[in-house]
Amino acid sequence: MHVRRSHRDRRGRDRLQEGAHVITVVVDHERKRVVWAHDGYGKEVPDLFFRQLTDEQRASIKVVAGDGAKWIDASVKEHLPNAERVLDSLHIVSCMTYTLDQVRKRLWNQARRDNLIAMIKLRCSGLPTHPPTPTL
Repeated sequence: MHVRRSHRDRRGRDRLQEGAHVITVVVDHERKRVVWAHDGYGKEVPDLFFRQLTDEQRASIKVVAGDGAKWIDASVKEHLPNAERVLDSLHIVSCMTYTLDQVRKRLWNQARRDNLIAMIKLRCSGLPTHPPTPTL
């Protein structure tokens, strides 16, 4: 089972904006189909879905994937105590991409600073700031 909010910003990350229309969607990944969808989000929305299931159906759900929302955790814990709760691949990739971007920016800025410092040292020493162009 996969619980996902449908609203995405242009970078593919979940963003809840005032007035945004949000749908909670439950997907059966084994059968590759949408099982249930409902307007809104928050603990009460998946609770509606879980209350419609029989005890046997709830027991058959082994893994619930979704974003890191606490309300998904609370609903799963209440209705599916034996299910494993994991982050979905979209959110893992999004988080890793964001983190990688932060590292790239930090390294880029550090390289720019280091290069600027090196250029200032070269200018102060009287040496040319650019290596000479080789002649043929």
